[in-house]
Amino acid sequence: MSSKEYGQSVRRTARKKQDRVDGDNRSASIASDFNNGDQGPQRSNFPGSASAIQSMPGLQPSSLKSPARHQPQQRNVSLPVQLPSKTPIKGSTASASANRPAFSSSVLSAPSVPQEGLREIVKRRLLEDVFQSCMEKWKGWTVCVVDEPGMRVMSNVMGMYDLMEQRVTLVESITKKRAPFREMAVVYVISPTQENISQIIQDYSGQGAKPQPLYGPAVFIYTLNKLPQQFLEQIKTCRPLVKSIRALREINMDFVAKENRAFHFDMRTSIKDLFSSRSSSPFLLATIVEKLVTVCATLNEYPHVRYPANSSLCQELAEAFHRQMNE
Repeated sequence: MSSKEYGQSVRRTARKKQDRVDGDNRSASIASDFNNGDQGPQRSNFPGSASAIQSMPGLQPSSLKSPARHQPQQRNVSLPVQLPSKTPIKGSTASASANRPAFSSSVLSAPSVPQEGLREIVKRRLLEDVFQSCMEKWKGWTVCVVDEPGMRVMSNVMGMYDLMEQRVTLVESITKKRAPFREMAVVYVISPTQENISQIIQDYSGQGAKPQPLYGPAVFIYTLNKLPQQFLEQIKTCRPLVKSIRALREINMDFVAKENRAFHFDMRTSIKDLFSSRSSSPFLLATIVEKLVTVCATLNEYPHVRYPANSSLCQELAEAFHRQMNE
């Protein structure tokens, strides 16, 4: 390297050192100005500055206490996070529950439980009030005997699998000829009609020289509607039946729960029969009222009834329903 090149290298090195020293001096000057609160003359016109506050009436400069600018201001912020009850908070001796943020009652309230539908209510009542009650009183298998309305009520809300879980091995129609099962109990789910009551009495009266009952020594009778007193007196006349009866109840479910919010009475010609003639049938109105009362009993409701004042049919039906509900 020549002497000329060596001199240029020395000068470049000295220039770099001088630039580094000048940069450090400028950084130190900026830091000193920040610590001393010197933000320039433009800060005096800011609405939150000391000069602006001094010009406001009713405020004294001596009452203003601003924190040092090199120390960040601390704020307590409540976050919408619920801490576990056993999680300690660092740097604090207070319990975790005391440091939880406050929630409104609407946030802490439990979610609304969906309302139980009509089909679920009918199924639950059939399982609990009929079959589970039978299971508590009879430990063996049972036979279920139904009529057409009873079959319609049960088949719309449950299947054979649900019945087999309740130890029901067979479902038969009361109007058909049936084989004897003397080692099993029998559950009747029927409408309270003269034909059904007579058939139940015949099942335990027997036929031939040595009459024997058709089923075992445990009889459970459940009627879909109110059992008239004369039918109860007929049952008392059959002594073998009375000895075998374990339950005789009115379950008040004389309707078909087609959907969770829809039902019908399985009366296909009722509209035509009601409005085809000027005078309505008292028997038809009584049947509709009795079925409607079972719906209210199942839902545990006492409804308000409104009807058009110019309709004598609606008035007659409403008054009959009101009387039946108060009985």
